[in-house]
Amino acid sequence: MNKLVFLCLILCNLKFSLSCSCLAINYDTAEDLVKNYGEIFVGTAKNIIEKESTREIQFSVEKVYFSDKDLEKNDNIIVSTCSNSACCGLSFELNVQYVVFVNNSSSEIREVSLCTPTQKLENAEKHVILLEDYMQRNNSIILRATLILMITIISILM
Repeated sequence: MNKLVFLCLILCNLKFSLSCSCLAINYDTAEDLVKNYGEIFVGTAKNIIEKESTREIQFSVEKVYFSDKDLEKNDNIIVSTCSNSACCGLSFELNVQYVVFVNNSSSEIREVSLCTPTQKLENAEKHVILLEDYMQRNNSIILRATLILMITIISILM
């Protein structure tokens, strides 16, 4: 009897150890999002390729909120995730728009997981509002800096 209980405990712990576990992070600002992810974009899932232990999703990028890898609108890119939820893999549907949060990485492989806030665009209102505000603030700063630079150049030339 003791061996059966012991075996059951081992199997239960094995199942627990193989499940996905994410650190709970609260993203109150766009800056929190940007500092934790290498790329943030809106894209439509165009193709899904199932591999042995991974799933590759081809996205058509429609809007870029942030990128440390020169991602641009209209790019077609591949994002990788684990092939099942036990290893924190995400499921995607073809021809559905997503807000995608790519993990920070020096690798060329773009990875997402259940531990990222990646979700269907229709369910991402809070994040989209934060990111749109972030873009407007940054564009305003860039515009002001450009105007100051132009005025400086004109004053030097005169």
